[in-house]
Amino acid sequence: MESNMINNLMEATKNVTRIAANVTSNVGGKPQQKPAQEKKTETTNQPHNQTVEVKLGNTDGIPKLHEKKETHIHKVFPDGRELSERECEVEKLRLKQESDLRNRELDFNFMVEEHVRADRKEREEYERKERKEREERNRRRNRNIIIGCSAAVVVGAATYYAVDRYLSSRYSGHNMLAAKSPETPVALNAGESSVK
Repeated sequence: MESNMINNLMEATKNVTRIAANVTSNVGGKPQQKPAQEKKTETTNQPHNQTVEVKLGNTDGIPKLHEKKETHIHKVFPDGRELSERECEVEKLRLKQESDLRNRELDFNFMVEEHVRADRKEREEYERKERKEREERNRRRNRNIIIGCSAAVVVGAATYYAVDRYLSSRYSGHNMLAAKSPETPVALNAGESSVK
């Protein structure tokens, strides 16, 4: 029991000295200085996001989950020192692979863009040909309609003219055939048996 009491007394003394140190450092009205934080320089760091599920507790038998995004930075090599030859080779290989990957992505994007451009050009050419053929069909159809209407008008006018002339000659009492060719009597000789 005495050892527990001695431990409690030591803790209380430590807490009192800590409080006294805090109070005496702020006596002059000067703000307490915070320790300087180290500035992080990220040269080869590769940040990425990671989703972490955090269990909040179990209420009514249903566990609650909360998704929280955290950013983790993986340092390939420690900061503040020179790289060894092996580390330099690894870094060169990594940079070369990144560059190759970037170049392949650029080539792929260029190829896709070329295909899209060629497809668009082919589609526009096809649409242009279809439009020209459609215009040509419409022009031929319109020409045929005009020719047909003109022929119908001409035939109708000729028929009207012929019927009008026939009817007007019939009602006026003139025979169209008699007016054109007068009949001449043919003389027949009684002795001869020929007819001219």
